[in-house]
Amino acid sequence: MTDLAIRQVNSGDPGQVLETLKSVNQYSENIHLSVGGKSRKLREAELLVDHASFRIKELLRDAAYEDRPALEETLNRLYQVRTQLMMQVFEK
Repeated sequence: MTDLAIRQVNSGDPGQVLETLKSVNQYSENIHLSVGGKSRKLREAELLVDHASFRIKELLRDAAYEDRPALEETLNRLYQVRTQLMMQVFEK
C-alpha cells in the first residue's frame, strides 16, 4: 500500500493518496489486532510496519505541502502500532 501511495503522489493524485493512506492506517490497526501472542507473527508484523514507516518517511520528504498532514498522521499511527507490537514482544 505504501508503494501505491508513492506512485499516486508521483502522479499528482492527492485524492487517491488520502484514500490509500486511510487504508494503510486501517491495515496497520488490523495487523496489530490480528497477531495476538505469537512471537513469530509479532516479529513479522513489526518488520512489515517498520518497512511501511520507512517508505512513508521517504515519501514525506518529497511530498507536497497539502499532502504532509495525512502522511504525518499515517507515520505517527505506524509508530504507535510498532511500539505496541514491541511492547508485546518484551512482555514475553
